[in-house]
Amino acid sequence: MTDDKAQPQSLAQPQQSAQPLALHNVDNPGLAETFADSIGNFIFDGHTARLELTVTRFDQPKPQSPLTGRRVPACRLVLTLPALA
Repeated sequence: MTDDKAQPQSLAQPQQSAQPLALHNVDNPGLAETFADSIGNFIFDGHTARLELTVTRFDQPKPQSPLTGRRVPACRLVLTLPALA
């Protein structure tokens, strides 16, 4: 005796496809670049890594004074563990 009702597919079992997924890289020329010369803060919580990329900006030099500057955040980036690896 056969059951005519279709069995629902479990969400845990991915459906096998006949063709692999094909992804294509598309350039975005309008995307601004971010320059960083150091990593400020780095926090890893076990699932994601949070990086603060910084750039050094020097103040206007003053005679007979030490050179001073600032480290300014340029980008805050959050990556998953596979993306970090």
